[in-house]
Amino acid sequence: FNTLFNTIDDFLFILDLEGKMIFFNSVVTKRLGYNKKELFQQHVLMVHPPKRHAEANCKIEGMLKGTEEVCRVPLITKKGREIPVETIVKRGSWGGKDVLIEISRDTRERIKYEREIKENTERLEMALLASDAGLWDWNVSTKEIILNKKWFSLRGYDAIKANYDIDAWVELIHPEDKDATLKMLNDHIAGKTPFFQAEYRSSTKSGKYIWILDTGKVMEHDQAGNPLRVIGTNIDISSKKENEIILQQNFLQQEL
Repeated sequence: FNTLFNTIDDFLFILDLEGKMIFFNSVVTKRLGYNKKELFQQHVLMVHPPKRHAEANCKIEGMLKGTEEVCRVPLITKKGREIPVETIVKRGSWGGKDVLIEISRDTRERIKYEREIKENTERLEMALLASDAGLWDWNVSTKEIILNKKWFSLRGYDAIKANYDIDAWVELIHPEDKDATLKMLNDHIAGKTPFFQAEYRSSTKSGKYIWILDTGKVMEHDQAGNPLRVIGTNIDISSKKENEIILQQNFLQQEL
């Protein structure tokens, strides 16, 4: 049991019903800097910042009552360094006694990842402001697409619509352009092309069509290599396409 307990990367605590630590894994002592004697029979609030004891206690009571799902009060090392965690507390049995089981997971890597995503998104948004492009962010597994305000304004909408998905986007594509556009998208999703790019007509709020240059790329894969997230941009190229049509018409007239 102890070997299994100590192979888990999370902070694990066994508490008596008063909240005192009666067992804990090696992650607790190694990362918090305490020895076993210093922690044994001490209240678990000892390893949380003193100024947030009331909050932590409230969250723990809430989890035991079923009104709270998680506690985000950090752990604190012997030297006073805080470790951001998400903690869950459940009732259980240990050694034939009723106990509380507390599991705390270090969230620094996830927070770092979320911060990087936020920063990258902000950088992209700034670039898009300069290029006057709409942004789309497609979750392949859920089919949900997150779209920025410019994406909607290109199509004549004043506000961002929530709960948008890939099917709603497909419905906006002109019937004559739909098959070719979806083939190019699916080819990229399947890894056949380095990126997705298509020119197609998209319906607007007024019912008219505008020409869109749509460019995107798979940005995230799961462990099996399947695409999870695709990010791309939309640019209105209606003027360019209209000029091309005029040039083609003039060329044909000259031929005649």
